[in-house]
Amino acid sequence: MARQVRSEITRRKILDAAVDVFGEAGYAAAGWGTIIDRTGMTKGALYHHFDSKEALASAIIEEGSEALLGAFRNVCGSASPALENMIHGTFAVAHLLSVDKVARAAEQLTAVLAGFNAAAAHFFSAGVGEMAEQARRAIAEGDLRDDVDPELVSESIVGATFGMRLQANVA
Repeated sequence: MARQVRSEITRRKILDAAVDVFGEAGYAAAGWGTIIDRTGMTKGALYHHFDSKEALASAIIEEGSEALLGAFRNVCGSASPALENMIHGTFAVAHLLSVDKVARAAEQLTAVLAGFNAAAAHFFSAGVGEMAEQARRAIAEGDLRDDVDPELVSESIVGATFGMRLQANVA
């Protein structure tokens, strides 16, 4: 049991260092050496947990995605109308991105790795899926027109939310 706890502590230390290094240098410029130096561990310890830089980035994306989906789901668990949940859920996600560096790193890594990384693809598809569920409810509740495509409106909202954040990070 103690070995498992130590292993999880080591993994967490690597993830935290990688979040910082990716945030400072960007994914492309971040190297194993810098991450290893931040952790004070050996290269072997890093490779024991992650066999590639992409695997490390994927773990960050997965963790951040779960936190962001959790923030959205917490809002949507209320008895409020679905359209309100969509709005408040979007604000909850935006707030988490402003205060949680793992969520923020997941967002940034997803932008870099989109198109060829499974975790990055899931990041957006899961968000769109959750939003679409609320959009379908909003249609059933009469708050959205019944000719609105829930998937399309959800892709638009999620895309606009993350697109504007990416624009803000560049400017």
